[in-house]
Amino acid sequence: MINKASNWVKYCISQIPCKKGLIALDLACGHGRNSILLAKYNFKVISIDIDILRLKSFSGKNIIKV
Repeated sequence: MINKASNWVKYCISQIPCKKGLIALDLACGHGRNSILLAKYNFKVISIDIDILRLKSFSGKNIIKV
């Protein structure tokens, strides 16, 4: 299992000047590594995965799991 957020996602976040209140969609989120990072940057995150157990393995403020 990879716990570290994607370098690509980190780069993309750095290119957005104002992050508060923006919505991010994390498809196939797995254990939420990128969802958690996005939420820390004040994105409202919609995390989606087919595996319910993976969705239950993480939580965070501003994260909605589907």
